[in-house]
Amino acid sequence: MSEAKPQDGSTVKGYRTLSPGDIEVMNRLKGVSPHFLSLLDTAKETGADPRWVAMAKTEM
Repeated sequence: MSEAKPQDGSTVKGYRTLSPGDIEVMNRLKGVSPHFLSLLDTAKETGADPRWVAMAKTEM
């Protein structure tokens, strides 16, 4: 199996090359998403409407 190569956006039409700042923000958001999803699971277990939890997960 081959390893995925990093994409810089230059080979896909309609995408722009990301700046170092853009990459940093995306990586920070990716870092907090597991924690956010864990909080949603906790909310569901404590009585939150499962439909709203599902919508929040989808939007995340």
